[in-house]
Amino acid sequence: MRLRKHINNTAGFSPGGDAAGAILLEVVLALVLFVAAAAVIAGAVNASLEGVQRQKLSTHAVNLAMTVLAELQIGLRSMEGGSPQPFAAPFEHWTWQLNASVQEEQGQSPTGLTLVEVVVRHDDPPFVHRLAQRIALSKPARTAGPPEREGGWAGQPITKTRTPGARLAAAAP
Repeated sequence: MRLRKHINNTAGFSPGGDAAGAILLEVVLALVLFVAAAAVIAGAVNASLEGVQRQKLSTHAVNLAMTVLAELQIGLRSMEGGSPQPFAAPFEHWTWQLNASVQEEQGQSPTGLTLVEVVVRHDDPPFVHRLAQRIALSKPARTAGPPEREGGWAGQPITKTRTPGARLAAAAP
C-alpha cells in the first residue's frame, strides 16, 4: 500500500486526476494556437513572395517592351511578321509581338504617326504585358550632324537636322 501511494505521488498529481486533465487541455489548446499562427504566417509569406514575383515580371516586361519600341524607332527591328518572336538569350522565356494600326482622325490632316502595340509574354509563370505608343515609322533624311528636336512630344518625328558647317556659316560676317 505504501508503494502504491508513492507511485501516485511521484507524478505530482493529486489522486483525483482533475488537474491532469486541465494541464492536458492547456497543452493541446496551446499546440492548436501555435499551428494556426504558423499557418497564417506561412500564408502571408507565400502571398508576399508571389507579389514580389509578379512585380519583378511586370518590371522586366515593361523594360523589354520599351526596348522593342526603341529598336523599332531607330530601325533595328521591322514591323514585318505578326507572330510572336522570341528574345535572344538570356531572355529565352520571353516573346514579343507587334501590332500596328494607322489611325487618322476624320477632318484632320494626316500626322504620319502609327499606333504600335508591343505585346510581351512570359512562358512560366504565364504573364502578358501590353505597351502602346504612337510613333513615326518613317526615317527622316539625315545629314552629317546629330539631329535637333524642335518642340513637341515624345514619339514625334525629328523635324530638323544640323549640318556641321551651318554654325560656322551663320557666325561669319
